Amino acid sequence: MIAFNAEYLASGIDACAGEQITVSTVAVGKYADERLLINMARWGKGRFYVTDDSSSLPRIFTVETQLAQNSTLI
Repeated sequence: MIAFNAEYLASGIDACAGEQITVSTVAVGKYADERLLINMARWGKGRFYVTDDSSSLPRIFTVETQLAQNSTLI
């Protein structure tokens, strides 16, 4: 387990959001810290994905990239 300061992490992600950078997260497997990843995505105004199968990551990243590109067109 990696120790971290949640306040420090949240402020860094908030700074990204302030620069119009979204932070999305992906939980892979049953040991992922979903609560933390959900919060990170919320702080970063991004999306949260969950999967048990790492082979689905390319599809998730493709969807996320398409959504991010579309949001810059609006």
